[in-house]
Amino acid sequence: PLVLSQDLPKELSLVVAARDTEYCGYHTPCGPGRRTDTIFYLRLQGAEATLVAIPRDLYYQGETPSGPFAGRINAVYERAGPEGLRWAVQELLGVPVPHYLILTFDVVMRLVDAVDGVEVELPYPMRYTDRAAGLYIDFPAGRLHLNGKDAVKYMRFRRWEGADLGR
Repeated sequence: PLVLSQDLPKELSLVVAARDTEYCGYHTPCGPGRRTDTIFYLRLQGAEATLVAIPRDLYYQGETPSGPFAGRINAVYERAGPEGLRWAVQELLGVPVPHYLILTFDVVMRLVDAVDGVEVELPYPMRYTDRAAGLYIDFPAGRLHLNGKDAVKYMRFRRWEGADLGR
């Protein structure tokens, strides 16, 4: 069971980002990537939550703690680390963002499995193959209960209408 402490702050703002995977060769993941595939701004106020998805291909030009940056926002983590990504999102949105949470696929799998899976509703089937990454997705349309491994497949799907904005 999930137990929340009474000592939690009344308001919490943070960047939540998921790192991609680096590949050393065909079917050979080297570990967590240097870029962030998914970036969200999350603000919790009491029982309410605000979630803003930030497209990974969004162009960001501005300062980070390690100096000026110009490029896709998903590369800020690679050049300036998690603190740089936090800073860039703060500058981009114009709101204070004091915290960050950086996830890897392995952590997401374990989190989803810890809560006995997640429910999704697919408007149409998801089919995608990336042989180099050993990624095979074949989900039917409709309501699905995904375990951790399948939830990561869902996250990695690239064929949504509108690309990143569609996801």
